[in-house]
Amino acid sequence: MADSDNLITLDFSLQHFLQSENLSLGHVEEIGVLLTGCSVLDWHRLDLATVPAVNEFLRVNGYNPNDVADRDRLKVLHARTLAYLKEEFGVSLPQILVDPSRIQNLFLVASGKSPIQPQACTLLKVLHVLNHLDARQLFIRLPVSERSLFEEVEKRVRDTVDHMRSIGFHIEHFRCSHKTRGSTVTKVLSKEAATATQVYDRLRFRIVSREVSDIVPIIYFLKKRLVPFNYIIPEESRNNLLAARTLLPRLGMRDDLQVPIGEERYKLFNEFTHPQFRVISFVADIPHRVDRLLENIDDPALLEFGKIVFIPVEFQIFDLQTWEENERGPANHEAYKARQRTQVWRRLMGPDPDEEDPTGSARQAPFASRGSDHHE
Repeated sequence: MADSDNLITLDFSLQHFLQSENLSLGHVEEIGVLLTGCSVLDWHRLDLATVPAVNEFLRVNGYNPNDVADRDRLKVLHARTLAYLKEEFGVSLPQILVDPSRIQNLFLVASGKSPIQPQACTLLKVLHVLNHLDARQLFIRLPVSERSLFEEVEKRVRDTVDHMRSIGFHIEHFRCSHKTRGSTVTKVLSKEAATATQVYDRLRFRIVSREVSDIVPIIYFLKKRLVPFNYIIPEESRNNLLAARTLLPRLGMRDDLQVPIGEERYKLFNEFTHPQFRVISFVADIPHRVDRLLENIDDPALLEFGKIVFIPVEFQIFDLQTWEENERGPANHEAYKARQRTQVWRRLMGPDPDEEDPTGSARQAPFASRGSDHHE
């Protein structure tokens, strides 16, 4: 059976698979990266034990393992990885890693238990970074608008969610939003340490599931088809909605996990977010192929950077009850924006010495929320 057939079969069996609590340790760790925002560069093993599993991983990272040009591109990255390790650290790897019969073997070794498994992981970590850096260089050099690339990725996400709904996923609401120029200025002004370069643009998607139990299947599907767990932006994930025991119903709280899933804590990333605001959110660099664009651009210099760019995308995921509780209570978006605007006004004009309650309704009224409908 072809790999594409395996994916189709998986689509229709996915919910049963998850409801049967058959998540492997590897699946749990990959989902855990989305929930915790940890970096795969700190991992010491993979969980890709078969060639179809490796091929699925390559596809979500933007590579077609059946395409000769893509295989050649991976070979180039592999060679540059070897050169980096040799030049910077004097590392010489075993021949099976230097000259693998197929690129998939590197992932299989990194997922195995052989003595050279750690070296395979080292190699793949460097290759991962080189791929990311090249994609960034290509993004900067492409003579196309960022907006057009964002629109293409937005369509991919919408198509993926439409497909999920068509095969039975319980998605009650779905929405894409874009940060306005005004909200970007407000965000920079509201944070003491923020600069314009730190407030980068990204697509934002909100998914509201029917029940809490629907969230893990949704995340798992996104991870397999759209969001590579290895390109989750570190330190940008938030989760005070899904308990670790939801992910580990049968595995138990294992102490050999590579991600801190057992630490059920929630860091308040934004001082304007109310403590009662509950959400699962993560930011990922989504790989996006630009083959068609490159065919119309006469610039051979671009070829060295491959055919993939990365587009930053944020997902916010709620179940319906949580979403409604957020909107009804003090964690609603209008109150959030009012707190943020009050802080901006103070930085611009200075505090009012006669003000007793800086978050009172009288002070907030001139700065009521406008535009975006979720926390930024």
